[in-house]
Amino acid sequence: MPYSDTDLLSEIERLADELGHPPSLTEVREHGQYSVTTYYDRFGSWQDAVEAAGYDPQAPTTEIPESELLAELRELAEEFGEPPSAAQMDADGEYWASTYRDRFGSWNEAIEAAGLEPTDEPSQIPDSDLLAEINRLADDLGDPPTFQEMDEQGEYAARVYVSHFGSWNAAIEAAGFEPTQRGSSLSESELLFELQRLADELEKQPSAREMDADGKFGSATYQRQFGSWSAALEAAFEN
Repeated sequence: MPYSDTDLLSEIERLADELGHPPSLTEVREHGQYSVTTYYDRFGSWQDAVEAAGYDPQAPTTEIPESELLAELRELAEEFGEPPSAAQMDADGEYWASTYRDRFGSWNEAIEAAGLEPTDEPSQIPDSDLLAEINRLADDLGDPPTFQEMDEQGEYAARVYVSHFGSWNAAIEAAGFEPTQRGSSLSESELLFELQRLADELEKQPSAREMDADGKFGSATYQRQFGSWSAALEAAFEN
């Protein structure tokens, strides 16, 4: 084995000292010396590895007060003249961007919580940053992210990728992945029948949220198949 258990556990301790809390999987992927897979192979799970290092795996990563995290965001925004990117936080900030994602759900949600406007104008973001974010999410999710997953969990709005690359699939390909085709095995007629069934049940055309909550298929499947939710509705209900 290339690394001893001591090496792996010492790395957890190093990250914990630097972060002020036991590292999350995201933090190990972004800043650790060893692959998460190595920990799984050696200890069986990430929680078991954290326990073996002497930490409580359930301990929340909330030692840093939210007010301090937001103050650091505002300070960097004042320094840069605009809200910082996650890469700028990692390079120049007091805390790691992953700490903000863990606490607030996404980088943009942290920016908004600080009272700032997320910077996602296409012309302001280098392609390299956009593609790096696709790769980061792919590591976290185990698959290239979908358009919806980027909107919900990514640093940048998915529409920024469409502006930069022409389409979401083109952005995925530029990042070195094959575009995911989840839901592509479903026929158009199956999807439209389910839309009509749910409309009968609700006694109105369903919203995307209602399809996600009560439908057989997710709204993202319709968006991929028809190009947009409104286009799917038109296909299902045009007279």
